[in-house]
Amino acid sequence: MSAARWLRPRIRRSAPGWVRPLLSAIQSQPRANVIETVDLIKKALPHLEASIPPSIKVEIVSDRTQTIRASVADVKFTLLLTIALVVGVIFIFLRKLWATVIPAVAVPLSLIGTFAVMYVLGYSLDSLSLMALTTAVGFVAEDAVVMIENIARHIEDGATPMEAAIKGAGEIGFTIVSMSISLIAVFIPLFLMGGIVGLLFREFAVTVAVSIVVSLIVSLTLTSMMSARLLTPERGNPGSCRRPSSASSIG
Repeated sequence: MSAARWLRPRIRRSAPGWVRPLLSAIQSQPRANVIETVDLIKKALPHLEASIPPSIKVEIVSDRTQTIRASVADVKFTLLLTIALVVGVIFIFLRKLWATVIPAVAVPLSLIGTFAVMYVLGYSLDSLSLMALTTAVGFVAEDAVVMIENIARHIEDGATPMEAAIKGAGEIGFTIVSMSISLIAVFIPLFLMGGIVGLLFREFAVTVAVSIVVSLIVSLTLTSMMSARLLTPERGNPGSCRRPSSASSIG
């Protein structure tokens, strides 16, 4: 198996009448996916048992991937909980259904786009990359909320949703780009770190930076398009949501 290497078997001396065990330790090769390697080994065990005498039993004595699986599952739950909390907070403050649906769609799509770039770069879903995605959820949602708020302001001023989306995206686009560049600049020291620690945190920094760039693209395209289709003026104020001027209120 290319992803693993066999160590020299060790035979323990046993007392008379006891079964003599033969221990074989398997270690994954560098840059190999440990969980995938163990799954392939477990899948191949039935074929191995079928090719040896029935008196010989094959058992797994130690599986170190159990703690890795538990850690990854915990981080996955934290990621899903973070997305749910972010969407809930957005709904509490915006108090509009469609204004909440837009970032609720934009955040998962930005993360999916990040997964695609991670696959191209050869990164796997481990604890560091999942923590990076959890950290990036707030950055991803921020871009969508800023875009929605600016477009909603133009709709309240009387513009149609399409005009408000075009104008709002043009006004806030440069601001979102500058915000994204500033956030990526924070992780530049992690890009330049050396040694084993630098290699570990480099994956973390690259994942966060990629998620920010993907979020920037999504907010300038999908978020503005959905705002043009889903956001509408409030009922009772056809065509405009402007407040009456002081002169008209006095008259």
